[in-house]
Amino acid sequence: MRARYYLINKLVDSEGAAPVYINIHHRAHRLRYYIGERIKPDDWSPEKQRAKSSYIGHASLNDLLDVLAEEPRTIERKARIAGIDCTVEYLKEQLSYNKTESVDFIGVLDEFIEKESLRNNWSSGTVKKWQFFRNNFAKFKRKYPLDFYSINDQFAKAFVIAMVNQGWGNVIIKNHISMTIQFVRWARKQGYHISTFYRDIDVNIHTQKSETNVVYLTIEEIAQINQLTFNMNETRFEKARDVFLFSCVTGLRYSDLKKLRRSSIKYNYLIIMSQKTEESIRVPLVDLAKAIIEKYKDSGDINPVPVVSQQKYNQYLKVIGKRAKLHEEVTQIHYKGHERIETTHPKWQLLTAHVGLRTFLRLAVFLDIPPETVSLITGYRSDAIKTYYNIVDSKKQIEMQKFNNLMQRR
Repeated sequence: MRARYYLINKLVDSEGAAPVYINIHHRAHRLRYYIGERIKPDDWSPEKQRAKSSYIGHASLNDLLDVLAEEPRTIERKARIAGIDCTVEYLKEQLSYNKTESVDFIGVLDEFIEKESLRNNWSSGTVKKWQFFRNNFAKFKRKYPLDFYSINDQFAKAFVIAMVNQGWGNVIIKNHISMTIQFVRWARKQGYHISTFYRDIDVNIHTQKSETNVVYLTIEEIAQINQLTFNMNETRFEKARDVFLFSCVTGLRYSDLKKLRRSSIKYNYLIIMSQKTEESIRVPLVDLAKAIIEKYKDSGDINPVPVVSQQKYNQYLKVIGKRAKLHEEVTQIHYKGHERIETTHPKWQLLTAHVGLRTFLRLAVFLDIPPETVSLITGYRSDAIKTYYNIVDSKKQIEMQKFNNLMQRR
């Protein structure tokens, strides 16, 4: 039995320190563990596999390394005396640094959320999405003990089954698997583990085509909303209606509407930095958008349009949609495991902040605006908006009408 130490130099942290791992060879098997210590490569002797004497604290670190390296030999010696076959499985069970996780798995996930949300300036929605994932993951871990080395294809399959049994749809499950891989990859870069088992995850779960569940408004439906009138005590609905129409003709997401400022308006353009893509976007203002900005110019608010919280906004939109008689039934398709589920609702029940952007994208298709132009206006990548370039039914009818015109010429 041999025990050797080595550094993972490609996993150095911001201070240049690399994680120290112990590598135990036993009966043609190799066991690897992160010992919870880090050291700069310049302070490490690869030949001696110990900290150099010039390193402050070298004595205590080297003493720890000696103890950890001797432990598997001691286990093997005691097993031999007791007449026990020291198999790899037996060795794993006896090793003290295998019985207790070197890191708190959920604690590292909390660290990931905290650090990455600050580094990438996550929106409140993104933070909530990760907290939702964290809570589901912690619930799963209570029944299925996990460490970073057990995040593999078998874990993913068990996780999918558990999520399906809890009633979650395949879209959420697929997102959770992707988030797991993202988190474990980050943890590896931080030196918490060196496992690559997560790369083997290949879960093929059926999800609906993205265009199947896209809810958007037609030009006629936008007109119905625009023509609504409100009483004096219903200004909250009127403001929500105006914000929604503004989104429909500018393509702005809720997060961008929320941070919009009057100073962003220059020469009939909105010039903003997209919160989602972190790219500068120039949005030309059409007459309806200009009229809405003019309507609220004396509000005293730094935001040119009266944006409320997203929760209230979504609630108000449903009231507005119902008043506008948006009763067309929309069928959406979801999957839970292998079960295909169809739900049908009147369109007004499905109105949310996202519908404004989706409506803009569909109108762009109708008006033959090139994908490259839409990409520049919305900040969406061209490949991400291909979904919206399936010709809408109303346009199909217009194009097919050309065949009727051929008959009229005869």
